[in-house]
Amino acid sequence: MPSDDYPDEPSEAETEALVARLHAGQTDQGGQPYIEHLRAVRDLLGPDASALQRKAALLHDAMEDQGLDAGRLRGLGFRPAIVAIVELLTHGARERPPASASVEERRRAKAAHYLADIQRIIDSGNLDAMQVKRADNRHNADVARDVHLSEAQRVEARWRREHCYLPSIAMLTAAIERAQP
Repeated sequence: MPSDDYPDEPSEAETEALVARLHAGQTDQGGQPYIEHLRAVRDLLGPDASALQRKAALLHDAMEDQGLDAGRLRGLGFRPAIVAIVELLTHGARERPPASASVEERRRAKAAHYLADIQRIIDSGNLDAMQVKRADNRHNADVARDVHLSEAQRVEARWRREHCYLPSIAMLTAAIERAQP
């Protein structure tokens, strides 16, 4: 694994310990410790991932789920490139469909917003962010994660996989391939 650590930045092990504290008690929809998702995203980057990518993968939900902001991440010693990735991967405010909208209308709006977020990441040109998000969506799309879900949750997970995660993986893969020599 390439070493691109900054000497004053938390190490990968320190980053993992930080996110374990931040996400302590948090579980995914299947009731599994959330830290396992963060580790899986990091590991899905593969052995050639940079330290920057691996740390960003561990931190990718820190703003969205734990309310950290860019200033706090910088204050913890993370370099601007990692903070920029985490900011890019944080979902923006979402306009909610009216309460009268059907389930299908709400789902379509959710997928459109999600894929617009993916396009925003691609448009940024930040290859590291694209690679981390693709790893995140690969893990989110993994049917093995459905084993602990109720039937209703499995139906929703299947819908998200088909309408959000798999299309986004295709979009990100195409963008990554275009960006690489």
